[in-house]
Amino acid sequence: MKKGLKILFSISIIVNVLFVSAVVVAKAKGINYATNIIREITATIINKKKVIFLGDSVTEQTNWDDLFKKSVVVNTAIGGNYTYKLLHDLDSISFNHTDKVFLMIGVNDLGRGENLDEIMRNYKSIVNRLIHMPSQFQLVIQSVLPINESMKETNFPDYKASNENIIKLNKFLVELCEKEKLTYVDIHSHMIIANKQLNPNFTVDGVHLNKNGYQIWKKILAKE
Repeated sequence: MKKGLKILFSISIIVNVLFVSAVVVAKAKGINYATNIIREITATIINKKKVIFLGDSVTEQTNWDDLFKKSVVVNTAIGGNYTYKLLHDLDSISFNHTDKVFLMIGVNDLGRGENLDEIMRNYKSIVNRLIHMPSQFQLVIQSVLPINESMKETNFPDYKASNENIIKLNKFLVELCEKEKLTYVDIHSHMIIANKQLNPNFTVDGVHLNKNGYQIWKKILAKE
C-alpha cells in the first residue's frame, strides 16, 4: 500500500511540474510550443512513437491527432514559416523516437517574393538534413497547396505567391522525391478547380483552408 502511495505521489509531482513548466513556457513562447514540449515528454513516458508535422500556418491551424491515434502527434508548424527559417529551426526540434515526419513548406517564400531557385536550394537543404538525422523515420513530402488568386488579392494584396510558381515548385518536389526515394503526397490536385485555382469551397481567404479543405487533406493522409 505504501509503495502504491509513493508511486501516486511521484506521478502527482511530475504532473504538477509539467503543468507549471507548460504555463511558464506558454507565456514565453506561446501555447503551441508548450503543448509540443508536453507531447514530447508524454511520448517518452508512455513509450509511443511520434508523428511530427513541419510547416506553416496551413499545417498549424488544424488538429492531426485523429489520424494517428497510436502515436503522439507533435505539430511544430508555425504561422508565417518559410524554408530558410525552418532550415535553421530544425536543431530545436527533437526527432528522437519518431515514426513519420510530414513536411509542407514554401508558399510563404513565394508570398514574400523569394526567388524559386533559392526556395529550391533551401528545400534541398531541409530534406538533406532530415534524411541524415540519426533517428530513422519516414519522411513524407507534401505538395504545396494552391491558392485562390482572386480571393488572395482581396485579403492579402501584397502576398506575391502565384499558382504558376506553386506548380513549378511542386514539379521540383516530385523530382526531388524521385531522386531521394522519398514519399511524395499530392494534395494540390485534390484542392483545385478547372482553372487551377484553390476551390473557393475549401478556403476562408484564398490561402488558408476551412473545415472542408482540411477534411480533403486528412482523407489523403489517412492512406499514408
